Amino acid sequence: MENILNHFLKPTVTFLICGDLNINLLAKSNEAIKLLTLMNTYNLMQVVDFPTRITNNTGTLIDTAFVDTSMYDKIEIKPFINGLSDHDVQIICLYKSNITSQQNFQKKKSRLIKDQTISSFQQLLKAETWNQVYNSSCSNETFNKFQEIFLRHYEASFPVVYVNCRSKQNNWITKGIRISCTKKKRTFSLIQKK
Repeated sequence: MENILNHFLKPTVTFLICGDLNINLLAKSNEAIKLLTLMNTYNLMQVVDFPTRITNNTGTLIDTAFVDTSMYDKIEIKPFINGLSDHDVQIICLYKSNITSQQNFQKKKSRLIKDQTISSFQQLLKAETWNQVYNSSCSNETFNKFQEIFLRHYEASFPVVYVNCRSKQNNWITKGIRISCTKKKRTFSLIQKK
C-alpha cells in the first residue's frame, strides 16, 4: 500500500482511495491503527463514519474512503442501501472552490511541525514500551525495530502536507537573462568576499 501511495503522491495529482479493505475501522485493532497511521502519513483522512456492512448481530466499517481533506472545502458522504450485496454503497461528494485561483500556486511538499506535533511525538515515544527493541537478538534486528517504531511515530506526528506557494518564475524572463543574473550574483559574491 505504501509503494502505491508513494507512486501517486504528487502535488499535481488529486486522488482518493476507497474500497473493501477488510479492516474494521470501528474496532481499534492493530491493523486499523496501522492503516490509519499510514494514510495519515500521506495526509489522507478516513471520511466514512458509519457502518458499511450490517448483519443481524454486527455492524462493521470495512468499506472505506480516504481523502486529502485539505484539498476540499466540504466533503459529504452518505450510505446507499442497494440490496445487491451485504455491503452498503457510499456516495461521496467532494466540493472544491477557487480552482482557477489555485492554478497560480505551486505546491511544495512539507511536514507539519509545530509545538503541538512535537509534543505529540514526544508523548508517543515516551508511551512506547520498546520491548521489540530490547528483545531483539542481533544488532541489525535491534536497529531495524528501533527505526520502524521511531519512523511510525514520526510519520504519525509530522504528516506530509502540501503548501501552496507562489511561483517565483516569471514567464517573460528568458533563459539568457536567467544565466546573466546567475553570473552577476556569483561575481557580486566574489567581490563581497574580497
